Amino acid sequence: MQLHRYRRAILRSSNTSSTRNTPHNPISVSSTSRHLHSSRTELQREGFIQVSDLNLVANGALFDISRPHPYHAGSRLDLQFISTQTDGRSSLRPLSVQIIKAFEPFTSAVALLVRPHSHAQGKALGVPAQFIAKINDRRYTAREDIPEWSANFECYIRTAVERALNSDPMVDSFASLHGKGPYSKKNEEAWIEEIRLCDFKKRCYDKEVAAYHYLHSLQGRFIPRFYGTFRFPFVSRSSSGLHKNDLVASILDYAEGMALEHIDGLNLAEVRLPNVDSSFSRATVERASEETLQIIKRLRDLGVMHGDPRPHNVIIRRQAPHSPVLIDFGLSSIKPADMTVEQYNNLWAPGVDEIADMRFALTNAGVHVESPRPTRVSELCGYQLMNDRVEAHSKEWRERFYDPVPFVEPGYKFVMVDGKRWHWEFARWQLKPGVKRHVCDTCVLKEVKLDLLVLDGSVALRWIKRVPVLIIRRFRKGTVLAEVTVPGLHSFALPEQEKAPVILGGAWTESLKEA
Repeated sequence: MQLHRYRRAILRSSNTSSTRNTPHNPISVSSTSRHLHSSRTELQREGFIQVSDLNLVANGALFDISRPHPYHAGSRLDLQFISTQTDGRSSLRPLSVQIIKAFEPFTSAVALLVRPHSHAQGKALGVPAQFIAKINDRRYTAREDIPEWSANFECYIRTAVERALNSDPMVDSFASLHGKGPYSKKNEEAWIEEIRLCDFKKRCYDKEVAAYHYLHSLQGRFIPRFYGTFRFPFVSRSSSGLHKNDLVASILDYAEGMALEHIDGLNLAEVRLPNVDSSFSRATVERASEETLQIIKRLRDLGVMHGDPRPHNVIIRRQAPHSPVLIDFGLSSIKPADMTVEQYNNLWAPGVDEIADMRFALTNAGVHVESPRPTRVSELCGYQLMNDRVEAHSKEWRERFYDPVPFVEPGYKFVMVDGKRWHWEFARWQLKPGVKRHVCDTCVLKEVKLDLLVLDGSVALRWIKRVPVLIIRRFRKGTVLAEVTVPGLHSFALPEQEKAPVILGGAWTESLKEA
């Protein structure tokens, strides 16, 4: 779990300059807030943020890591593209490129717009005249809570890693490598943190490459085209040749990278910012926002979790029809090969709803207008849930979708259910003519049957995946309920430890029968 410290660190906000002193490299670093590439659901689940931190996550504030780096416009990079032969062996094919633009500040990776020096070489490798080179360079990306990189610090890291390698030449994992350090605890922590950073970035890189391969059918339309992977050798390599140990070579000798399609446009977090040259109309942005939710749904239906659903990771194309493109799969996860999509959504990632996460972030960024939900009438409360939901939105939103409904005060009546009196509210709002209702914008409605054991017969209200579940009667403690059909839930499976205290009923069930 220590790898996740980098996620937690990137969420920290600071508006003052701070000085980091290490025995190897005293450097002053000025930083502002930066948003890590992780969904609010994942961060909450892992315990890295509290509810009070969600505004920071949703707003996507960024640290400003403005420090010297070699990736300047006009500079030349000598890349080594990895080509896999028919017999499974890999070879390296060189390609020199010129940097057109560096997308700063660098966050999880170095992102560059480049062009091949040789059009023929680029064509032979299958890359276009311009493409994005995304380089997993630990030296110039996010390094919060780790000493800032310098030539001196790199010498220290190199010495520590090579001594650890001498202690055990057969190391084949990051964990086995950083467990061999011959240094005092204070010094050991610095290089071990660097190795853990390498481990974290390697995992993100591997996940992103795997996601692009798995989502090949979506490339070019919903996600960027993927042109292959490459190595970028470090020019600071002092000794000749690469380390024979592949793991050590990937740390000290080169950075891994991938070639992606360049999407000319703005991300959805930028289009509404002041002083941003945006030619997109409000209607265009809102349509792109709706289409973004459809992309997330496509991923879910294929058994993929993006891991970081937020406006910064959606680019709206400048070219008509201004369709959105989802980027950055470094925190993604793919269903195991031996698991169906339904099993993956139910068991592997229970409670994760990236459609809702993305909708929350898009709405908070001011680029999405949530669609009205279907009107459901509760046997116990009438239209209370609908009234409360509509009135929780802004006046502008209500006037856009709803008309007020005249009602007689006090606006409710009493109903008796199983000897108990309930407030049954009348509808205070109705949809305007022609307004189309969406169910969670993109959710597919299914029916899920559950067997539940009653441990507490008291009446309660509980939310499961944002669907209200009501109890309509009391049951004797120990009763097992069977054939409980819950419409409106998407492939939901209740975790074992949560089955006991939940009873379903009201308008949400077809039947409640004792087993």
